[in-house]
Amino acid sequence: MEKIRKIIPEERNYTVKCECSMCKNTTEVKVRYGDYLLRFAMNKPAQDCFPYLSVPERETIISGICLDCQKKLFANNYDKKGNWIGACRLAMQ
Repeated sequence: MEKIRKIIPEERNYTVKCECSMCKNTTEVKVRYGDYLLRFAMNKPAQDCFPYLSVPERETIISGICLDCQKKLFANNYDKKGNWIGACRLAMQ
């Protein structure tokens, strides 16, 4: 039987620092330390380890690309105000 974890944002007590390969800025993403170990020590998928993060935050952890550069690279995934709206329709065809 699979246990369901409660998502409590206050438990994010470990900072992952990612240097963007495009602009060289550093982005910090707060995660739970146990989830960090699952991702990096046991090589589990980011979406399984960090279900409480937004897709752009998870992408930062996976690729290191900061949110601003993600908006430039994946412009179709964002609305005119810069809010993430989901996967590009072109990519899903």
